[in-house]
Amino acid sequence: MGTLGVSYYYSPAFFGDTGRADYYELNGSMPFPVGGATLSGAIGRQSLARKSYGVDGYSTWNTSVTVPVYRDQLSFDLRTWAPTRTQRPPASATT
Repeated sequence: MGTLGVSYYYSPAFFGDTGRADYYELNGSMPFPVGGATLSGAIGRQSLARKSYGVDGYSTWNTSVTVPVYRDQLSFDLRTWAPTRTQRPPASATT
């Protein structure tokens, strides 16, 4: 049987002078029926209070296959991941 989880991380003063930051994640894993390997993955969202380098947050995802190499003490994890940054539209000027 697999697992499904959620994670939340909070920082009141994130680096880069961005102020508050929140990170939300949905993750899960499923063991293969033979060989002890596990398939896992996650999707997440980082939100920033203030823009840093023109970005106010980003989304992340990852998938992996983990294979035991030596008993339960050593494993090999092959993972792919990527962030996707987002930008707020510029504020419209009013005269």
